[in-house]
Amino acid sequence: MKKYFFSLFLALLAILPFGASGQYLDTNWVQLMHDPTSNFYDVQAAFNNYWKDREIVKGRGYKQFKRWEAYMEPRVYPSGDLTLPSQAYTNYQAWLASNPSPPSQGIANPGGNGGGGGTVINSVSGNWSLLGPTGVPTGGGAGRVNFIRFDPLVSTIIYVGAPDGGLWKSTDNGTSWSTNTDQLALIGCTDIAIHPTNTQIMYLATGDGNAGDTYSIGVLKSTDGGLTWNTTGLNWAVNLGRTISRLLINPSNPNIIMAFGSNGIWRSTDAGATWTQPTGTFNGIKDAEFKPGDPNTVYAAGTSFKRSTDGGVNWTTVTTGLTGIERMAIAVTPANSAYVYVLASRTSDDGFNAVIRSTNSGASFTTQMAANATNNILGWDNGADAGGQGWYDLSIAASPTNANEIYTGGVNIWKSTNGGTSFTLNSHWYGNYSKPYVHADIHDLVYLPGSGTTVLTGCDGGVFRTTNSGAAWSDISSNLAIAQQYKIGLSANSANLLLAGHQDNGTNRYNAGAWSQVVGGDGMECFIDRTNNNVMYAALYYGAHRRSTNGGTTWTNIVTGIPNGTGAQDWVCAWHQDPVTANTLYAGGRPALYRSTNQGTNWSALGTPTGTGNIIDFVVAPSNNQIIYALKSGANGVSKSTNGGTSFTAVSTGLPTTVAPTAITVSNIDPNIVFVTYSGYSAANKVFKSTNGGTSWTNISTGLPNLPCNTVVFANATPNDPIYIGTDVGVYYRDNTSGWIAFNTGLPNVAVRDLEIYYPTSRLRAGTFGRGTWDSDLIAVGAFPPVADFTAAQTVCAGNTVAFTDASTFNPTSWSWSFPGGTPTTSTTQNPIITYNTPGVYNVTLTATNASGSDSEVKTGYITVLNGSGSALPISEGFVGATFPPASWSIVNGGNVVTWERDATAGNAPTATSSARMDNYNTDITGDLDDLVMIPADLSGVSTAQLQFDVAYARYDGTYFDQLDVLVSTDCGQTYTVVYSKSGSTLATDPDQTTAYTSPATWRTETVNLTPYVGNNQVYVKFRNVSGYGQFLHLDNINLTGVTACTNPTIPTITSSPVAVCTGGTATLTITGTLNNATAWEIYSGSCGGTLVGTTAGSTFTVSPVGPSTTYYIRGEGGCVTPGACASITVNVNPTPAAPVVTVVNNCGSSTLTATGSNLLWSTTQTSAAINVPTAGTYTVT
Repeated sequence: MKKYFFSLFLALLAILPFGASGQYLDTNWVQLMHDPTSNFYDVQAAFNNYWKDREIVKGRGYKQFKRWEAYMEPRVYPSGDLTLPSQAYTNYQAWLASNPSPPSQGIANPGGNGGGGGTVINSVSGNWSLLGPTGVPTGGGAGRVNFIRFDPLVSTIIYVGAPDGGLWKSTDNGTSWSTNTDQLALIGCTDIAIHPTNTQIMYLATGDGNAGDTYSIGVLKSTDGGLTWNTTGLNWAVNLGRTISRLLINPSNPNIIMAFGSNGIWRSTDAGATWTQPTGTFNGIKDAEFKPGDPNTVYAAGTSFKRSTDGGVNWTTVTTGLTGIERMAIAVTPANSAYVYVLASRTSDDGFNAVIRSTNSGASFTTQMAANATNNILGWDNGADAGGQGWYDLSIAASPTNANEIYTGGVNIWKSTNGGTSFTLNSHWYGNYSKPYVHADIHDLVYLPGSGTTVLTGCDGGVFRTTNSGAAWSDISSNLAIAQQYKIGLSANSANLLLAGHQDNGTNRYNAGAWSQVVGGDGMECFIDRTNNNVMYAALYYGAHRRSTNGGTTWTNIVTGIPNGTGAQDWVCAWHQDPVTANTLYAGGRPALYRSTNQGTNWSALGTPTGTGNIIDFVVAPSNNQIIYALKSGANGVSKSTNGGTSFTAVSTGLPTTVAPTAITVSNIDPNIVFVTYSGYSAANKVFKSTNGGTSWTNISTGLPNLPCNTVVFANATPNDPIYIGTDVGVYYRDNTSGWIAFNTGLPNVAVRDLEIYYPTSRLRAGTFGRGTWDSDLIAVGAFPPVADFTAAQTVCAGNTVAFTDASTFNPTSWSWSFPGGTPTTSTTQNPIITYNTPGVYNVTLTATNASGSDSEVKTGYITVLNGSGSALPISEGFVGATFPPASWSIVNGGNVVTWERDATAGNAPTATSSARMDNYNTDITGDLDDLVMIPADLSGVSTAQLQFDVAYARYDGTYFDQLDVLVSTDCGQTYTVVYSKSGSTLATDPDQTTAYTSPATWRTETVNLTPYVGNNQVYVKFRNVSGYGQFLHLDNINLTGVTACTNPTIPTITSSPVAVCTGGTATLTITGTLNNATAWEIYSGSCGGTLVGTTAGSTFTVSPVGPSTTYYIRGEGGCVTPGACASITVNVNPTPAAPVVTVVNNCGSSTLTATGSNLLWSTTQTSAAINVPTAGTYTVT
């Protein structure tokens, strides 16, 4: 199973605990439900295994499990992760952060009941008002209440907490109630503790301490009487799977607060700023109390009992003498402060175990009443039945004036006047045995402070009170609006007539402003004959269909010929009236579609749609009732009939199969226009549309929060295919001219289970799970100015262009853009293309206009223009600095609140206390992309480059794991190439881990070759996390390095002057060539690289050759170059000549001079042995 992610404010009790009397079984699947490591399908299998050979009987838990199963299964499909529903708050907050609400463009109708009377100006965002029920429908119940607490100074001020309806307050002793928690997502609470002298200060326990359906984010604090709430020092990530069941505030020192829950005791001595766990703390605590008059003595219990005698600093175990304990509840009394009562349920069947009592302040206990065959005070009957639901509702209260008087609560209320040695039935869940009626499932019992006769109880029907010691009980739920509705059904022609199916509290009728319960049990799908308001249809669980022909006064079962009531049918079975023939009904909730042609008197099976399991929903096309679309799970989950349901063909190509479908609707004028909604927490799969009868589908989910979508309604007779969807937080609208628009003004942030339209006055009605029925006008798109918006690539290199796309809604007809830093700086085209030449960060403004007005959108710092070169190598980052991302790095968030962050506690040497990490453990958005982008690098001056980084990762398991990619861009981030990709076990450095992987044991160094990108002066490298809802991913010691590029010298050309020398002479060598990265020319003799003669960085070098010749070898060397081939030149050395002998021959005016010897050189420069000289003179020869 997977984990839980939640965040601040009252995103608390989710939705749907088990309800009326049930029995948890010897397979201990209740423990599986409360274990955050369990899986939905394991719980389901354990339950089914228990019931496979047993008769289904009332009060044994079968119905309660099916109710929970129906809520949970679509939200956790297919993973089975029970914690997924608690992501709703985080995902909704993420959506709000990226989609700020547009200003209200309509006028609300404050105080109205939305009943259709009067003129109401339409709005863009809705103008919701409560239709009801407020308080208790006649013959029914208000809804579930978890706890009751009194103001410590004024006992007529009462607080109650509803799991899906929030925190409510009465200032007149329960006569009326009010709430201010409507705009807090998934409203609910488990306990509240109020400062004994300053009642503006109060503390709230978050999470479901009763059913454990959602986990706690810790304790919240208010300093303004509950108007606003803030976190305390006790705040948790929901993935820890913790719950809090009880809060206590020390009456003598209100700075001391204690929280008791699944992971033990937490104690604060500074008004909640810091918390510690005391010595002797223990897990699984369900209840706690101070000893009256002595707050140093504290008691706590879960499956065992402990006490502290030093104000909660130290705790010791007290032996109770009981075995097989499922849960305990505690009661104390100021009538005898040494008394401690404990009511215990048993593990085998969650029925009654025992009542025990201590008379010495919890030091020891005596059994007052042990379980036998006739005293099951936790059962649903008069004590002779078996089992109970002590895991879910278990309460006990002791009289403040009579230490021997106690009340206990399970399904019913029982009373003892002899210290718990015997009990009498005090109230009954439907008033049997001549006992007063109090709704089933008692979650809290409290005496009015100082009174021995007045007791209040919180139950699944609201708040009840006795003022005469239990002789009579009255419902004081008054105007508590906390109904948990599954479905609603409207009259076609009366705005003040509707039906609503309530969890625990039956099918209720709203008629002319009054609410009354007309069918008991759990109310399901219901509707009113569109041709006759006296004909009404309602249902209980498992398709137990009923019909009334007198406006709901009496009802008849209409199940002949159709399977029902066995548990094989859906908890809520879809059934609808034919849009053409009023007497024809269709029913889903079974594998096949069923039809009745006589208002349900008889049924027969039609075709079986494709897909898996039962029909979740279906729709009959109003424009052609032979066309029926049906919805199931799995592959081929959407199918279509063109012959009135006789046969079906799959029309599912392109639809997702890894999320559970929830609802389907069709255009009233075109049977080919179809919409399907999906549950779960896959951000990309919410709503799909087909315009060709299912041949192909278009995903229109973009723009919605990542919440389960529960219902969809098509607005008939309206252009542009408008639809409204109901999600786990609110209502959203879309048509062909707009994206998704939040339609929630005035509506509590609560799950919307059903939407219906009352067409005569254009009213939208919402059935909510926790706050009853709400009413708004329909959206009026054409009457309002646009809401300006646009998109573009936000990063560009200097000199490049950016294409802007208008995303404004409500059909603008003209556009005015402003582009500081761009060329051009303004534009009036719808989708302009702008050039940015200068590096910097620039704003963009769009004003969109239509006939109704204008709207401007300014995006500050929207465009980043980068310069043309990156940073020199090396680039190193160990995340030791507090700034994150580091300077010139950036993060590209895929849209979820969670993205890359600095971890200041874990890392790898040499930066062992710091790293970058990505929290996939708490991010259930499969496929979510988050990029950590490095400062751009200059690779133009290197010959090779590589990236090295350290990674640490562990999978959650084989289903939940993540992926790390490294990508490179050389075009300023316009396109990227993946150069590294690992996921799952390939990425992992440590074994699978199901707790948060925040302290890695093993790191691995990865190396990525970036040599293919050398030569580019601006290279972007980014680390991409691809979330698979797996584990924390850690990065550290990122190093991008390169080897400088090295060019070898050329082979030079060598000349010598002179080319020959006499012995002892010198010659000058001239070197013509380029050293490049060599440092000098090396001159060798003998061979290339032989005897070094000398070096020069210049172009000449003087040598002294030796005879008869010397050959010189020259090449460039030094620096980074590799020595290569040499150029060579030979310089001859002439020998010293012998002394010449000259003979003079006079030849008539000229003389012939003759010399003997070798290597002769005359002063005339001649070299022959004989020369003629014309004149007399002195001539020499050498």
